Amino acid sequence: MTWLIILLILAAFGGFLGWMHRHYANGAPGEVSWLGRLRDSVMDWIRSFTEPETAPAAGEAPQPAPAPRAPLPPPPPAATAPGGNGAAPSPPEQERQESVGTLQSDVLHSIGYLVNRAINGDIRDVRRVIKTLATAADALGHGVSHLGTRLSEPDKHYGAEIWEPLTIGGAQLRAASLHCAQSDAMVTSLLATTVGELADSPRQAPHHAELNGPA
Repeated sequence: MTWLIILLILAAFGGFLGWMHRHYANGAPGEVSWLGRLRDSVMDWIRSFTEPETAPAAGEAPQPAPAPRAPLPPPPPAATAPGGNGAAPSPPEQERQESVGTLQSDVLHSIGYLVNRAINGDIRDVRRVIKTLATAADALGHGVSHLGTRLSEPDKHYGAEIWEPLTIGGAQLRAASLHCAQSDAMVTSLLATTVGELADSPRQAPHHAELNGPA
């Protein structure tokens, strides 16, 4: 408590010396310089009691100054859309476009591969491909019909000129699936017929190389 009172008295004395120095600062140079030096000495002595010791302890190396942070790199330029309007598509929209494009390519490639496999293969390849196309036509017909039915509902706001051809096309695709299934049944019966039965039958049979498969 006694030290606190002494420090307060010294602080007041230092403030008084500072006021004296400012008040007589317009006098001749060097006339009141002792007031400034006395004030600085008093304030330094007060700070030695009030400020914590910052010097490193004995045997402890001084902590190095933190290295300056490297400046952050500038942000990358925004990508622009292929149309040149300056706005890139959002990632979800871009992913949907790429996904649809990939699926479309896969479907068309698969159809071409299946047809070529049947053309260049034996009767067993022909049967597998026809059966696959029959199943695919049925699934495609149901999908097209479902799309047309959904677009015809009031909340979608599409006209009949859009959804009605889809419903008709879906029905025709399902009919095409039945025709493919009929062809598959005939190929299956042909495979179940022996060579002797085929010789006595009026049915036309493929070359024996296709019946027996590749050598």
